[in-house]
Amino acid sequence: MERLDGSKLGEPDQYDGTWTDTARKALERAVSRHGGWEAWRSIPPLKVETQSFTGGLAVMKGCGKTFQLPSSVVYPQWNEVEFADFPMKGQLTRYKQGLIEIRDLASGDILDLVPDHRATFQGLRKLRRWDNMDIMYFIANGLPIYLGVPFILTATRLVDFRILRRGEASFSRFTVDWPADLETHSRRQSFEFAQDGLFERIEYTAEIVGKFPRAVHIARDWIEISGLLFGARRIARPLIVGKAVGPKLADLELSIGAASHREREAPEV
Repeated sequence: MERLDGSKLGEPDQYDGTWTDTARKALERAVSRHGGWEAWRSIPPLKVETQSFTGGLAVMKGCGKTFQLPSSVVYPQWNEVEFADFPMKGQLTRYKQGLIEIRDLASGDILDLVPDHRATFQGLRKLRRWDNMDIMYFIANGLPIYLGVPFILTATRLVDFRILRRGEASFSRFTVDWPADLETHSRRQSFEFAQDGLFERIEYTAEIVGKFPRAVHIARDWIEISGLLFGARRIARPLIVGKAVGPKLADLELSIGAASHREREAPEV
């Protein structure tokens, strides 16, 4: 994942002064549980097929009616996502750090540059049904984070760290602020990991949908790729007073596999 200054996110030397020794130790346990730093540095591009998208958000935004589900190639270390034949057949779209670049798939010619699609979700326009550009932006805002946790958390500012108990289980909870130059669902998010270090959930607000409700996003159906663990099912529910309640906001079933390497190029600006 690359910031505007050209540096990757997700390195053990990126902790800033907000991270206490206790918090670092807990995150390093999560890093080890998910495959360790050596495997992370060799992570291949990930081909992600969205097999299904159900729940209240999918219905409200028009899944299968006003937009289709894309396949993508995700470069988790670089905050970059590619969509082939999307938003239209014969087009290649690249998302990087909020910039959307659309090229002709055959010639490579640039067809359009969209520097700030997020700005189209202001005011009442948040209530609209989504088109292919909107679902593409929503997915690209989330996938590099989902697939980069816990490694990329080293580049965040730690706001709070604590150990929580639910029944007999304990969890390490990190509340963090993402760098201002990194676009994601919301700048402040909370991440929880089980006692053995396995990722459990994220709490955030999907700002392009609205300020409320705050959601809890739970990872399930773990698979291993190149020595790293990824949750292939993602379930989001409303979060009220710290508890996941009510019907599902979203239920995504993903097919994740290693994609072919390519030489990365910076999008046009």
